[in-house]
Amino acid sequence: MCTWLVRFTEKMMKACVLLCHVIVDETEGCIRDESMLTMPILLHLAHPFVFRIVLDALNHVKAFRAFLGSLPAGSEISQIAQALLIDAVDCSGVDFASLTSLLEETFEARQQLNQEECRRALAACQPTSSMQPLLRQLLQKISQSKTILNKSTLFIKPFDLVDGVARLTFGNSRNTDERDIVTKGLIKPGHHDLCLRCGGKTAIQKPVPVSPGYPNRRWLVWERMWQSRCICGGLWLSASPS
Repeated sequence: MCTWLVRFTEKMMKACVLLCHVIVDETEGCIRDESMLTMPILLHLAHPFVFRIVLDALNHVKAFRAFLGSLPAGSEISQIAQALLIDAVDCSGVDFASLTSLLEETFEARQQLNQEECRRALAACQPTSSMQPLLRQLLQKISQSKTILNKSTLFIKPFDLVDGVARLTFGNSRNTDERDIVTKGLIKPGHHDLCLRCGGKTAIQKPVPVSPGYPNRRWLVWERMWQSRCICGGLWLSASPS
């Protein structure tokens, strides 16, 4: 879950940087086109309820990274897991402490948004026109900040620098990896359900089996919540293996 949140944050920050350069003419200091601010991923930075969830999630990632960094050396397996999770955060190109500080500063402004507009944005899965001024300001702050993003690390990953046959081989395998929209784990070949709204896929069983000594019942409750509908609210369609 932590690594998925890091990847999602990277995707969101890339959109912020790219859109900021598209909609703002820095040489003339004017706005080119705000219509692109309706991208669905930007809803997480515009809607007050979704914004709060994203902020809480980023704070959890930041706290978890600090916790892992303070752990003493353990077994070889635990050290590998610890190093992988720490690298996922440190090599993301995002300073989570600086990002959460900025988001907390701008949180109150979103609380003033009209509730009807907020409901309309959720129904459409994209920001409304009244949210665009706040979004534009936030995008500029993120893009122009000297501490929040390391843009070279954010946009250029070690995998992108691999040349030749190795790149083709790895690239093909990576492109076939699909994530479960509910559990965030990899979807193995076989039967799965497809969301008719967002196109997300899940392989959770219905009903979710309960094995003796299930390690995390709260997670079990989370999975059961999405048996009839996707996390976006869409209906599931049973899909056969391709």
